[in-house]
Amino acid sequence: MLPYIAVAVPVKDASMYLDEFMEMILSMDYPHDRMSLVFCEGNSADNSYGILMELKHRFGSRFRRFEVLKQRTRDYYSPFQRHLPFNQRRRYRLIAEARNMIASRIEDEDYVLWIDADIEEVPGTLVKDLMSNSVDIVAPLVLWDRMNPKLYTLGHSVMVNGSLIDIAAYYGGLNGIPQELIPVDGVEGCFLVRAEIHRRVSFPDNIAECVGFCLKAKELGYKVYVDGRLRVWHRVIDGMKI
Repeated sequence: MLPYIAVAVPVKDASMYLDEFMEMILSMDYPHDRMSLVFCEGNSADNSYGILMELKHRFGSRFRRFEVLKQRTRDYYSPFQRHLPFNQRRRYRLIAEARNMIASRIEDEDYVLWIDADIEEVPGTLVKDLMSNSVDIVAPLVLWDRMNPKLYTLGHSVMVNGSLIDIAAYYGGLNGIPQELIPVDGVEGCFLVRAEIHRRVSFPDNIAECVGFCLKAKELGYKVYVDGRLRVWHRVIDGMKI
């Protein structure tokens, strides 16, 4: 039998593309009766929570479990300001809180696939491909801008002389990244985790939370990788990564 997996999705101000995101999840080549979905909506200005509840009503019976959590906070920032330097500290805090809420809901699943709600395209075989590596934590490349592809996140990174450097810079550009399993120090955006790690490691709120999670896991002896053969695409709106 295939392992049980939880698909873990933090959501904020995503109402315009949650239906498309759900279609992407439904198209994954993995048995839905082995898959749990856990969303956590965090203080959106739009109707993200209502849409998630509607999706649960429509599709919940197809999955092993379908949960929608609500992060209650009065703190708010516009999604179009989320990458601005002055927003980063509170953004890390809020996202870490949402991810830890989701992690607390992991039950008997063997793996957790973390995937941001603004990922718009993944290979249908993504779950099986990531699992086939049989490692602790592994991510595909997360790209944006199809006309001129770039690594979306600086979180796919390696430690060099005490500083984290994104792997595109480390390998001299996107095309220089090896098409193989690459040991790294951090990943984010979309990554698979052995569920047991979440029983020992939480997401920190003082740095980029996914990279911090990976660094904490490595301190306990777990290994982190990027699979350079796999690519997923991050959504772009009006020419901007979001």
